[in-house]
Amino acid sequence: MMNQTFALVDIPRLITLIFLEGVLSLDNALAIALIVRGLPQEKRQKALFIGVISSIFLRALGVLSAAYLIQLFWVQLIGGLYLVYLAISHLYPRRTGKMKTPKHRSFWTTVILIEFTDFMFAIDSILAGLALIGIAFHPPSLPPKLWIVYVGGISGLLLMRFAAKLFTDFIERFPRLEQGAHLIVGWIGLKLILEVALQKLPVWGEWIFWIGIVAFFALGFLRKR
Repeated sequence: MMNQTFALVDIPRLITLIFLEGVLSLDNALAIALIVRGLPQEKRQKALFIGVISSIFLRALGVLSAAYLIQLFWVQLIGGLYLVYLAISHLYPRRTGKMKTPKHRSFWTTVILIEFTDFMFAIDSILAGLALIGIAFHPPSLPPKLWIVYVGGISGLLLMRFAAKLFTDFIERFPRLEQGAHLIVGWIGLKLILEVALQKLPVWGEWIFWIGIVAFFALGFLRKR
């Protein structure tokens, strides 16, 4: 259906993307929690529900749009540089100010802000997902593994909405997980940049890429002293 295919090798890609979505969605969950604080208590859950459900369709549109745009080499280059920047900015964070008290907004303004915030946070995971599945395909046909990007994105939404507390506790137990996830994001960004330069990674390059993914993933489970 829609030219989508499945193979056992897709499972590691999907697990990697769900792991990234789970860790990266924590910042998204915090931002959305601050947005809904501007509403009365009885309206917050309704705003969250509508915002998350509509975000599912927005992510589908974002995945389809990105799948075609990333065929342009300059979009691919900018996407790779953006993912590398995300990783570096996490490893060397700048100081931030105090948390501001949220403004009182109307219900539908809050819903729109939830949708916009989720879409902006989804850009990095969409780029990372497209890099994982490989970006070479022949429009107007869809990439045969695009379902991995969408399933990973929806998993991020569900994890953000229903399992944020679980992931927070998990990261408190393994503090290096967040660092490992951002290193994976930067590693994927480097892959995108190399694909611009080489057109396609050689087989040994793909092996090095996945060895790096496994190494950064394992790093996340090393306990800090």
